[in-house]
Amino acid sequence: MKSLKQRTEWGKYDERLMKAAENGDIEKLTATLKKGTNPTKLDLEGHSILLLHCFFLLTFYPLG
Repeated sequence: MKSLKQRTEWGKYDERLMKAAENGDIEKLTATLKKGTNPTKLDLEGHSILLLHCFFLLTFYPLG
């Protein structure tokens, strides 16, 4: 199992992916994922990029 440090060390593509997820930028999100970025990597608060994008989608496109 990876250590917490390994799971939270972020590179430039991780940052780009996070910003794209926070802004709902699907094109940039897709392009960055194609570079091999891990969408389940955790930030220091324990949130993954995938989770934050889901929050974004539910905020702007609520179910029901």
